[in-house]
Amino acid sequence: MVGCAKGYEAKKTVGDVGFILSASSYPLVKGDNSLTVKVADAAGKPVTDAKVDVRYYMPAMQGMAPME
Repeated sequence: MVGCAKGYEAKKTVGDVGFILSASSYPLVKGDNSLTVKVADAAGKPVTDAKVDVRYYMPAMQGMAPME
């Protein structure tokens, strides 16, 4: 399976902190995928000392339990 050339980007703001999650290709494929998380303050300046925990989640589907 081959991903398309167009990447993916999602933005979220929590309080005064902004998060950008990006992938170089989308849809993601089984195997290796590169993801980047950028964290910025309210002025848009990078937060270099941020600690980021990532949780992968797939909701329940017909005949399958949710997976984390």
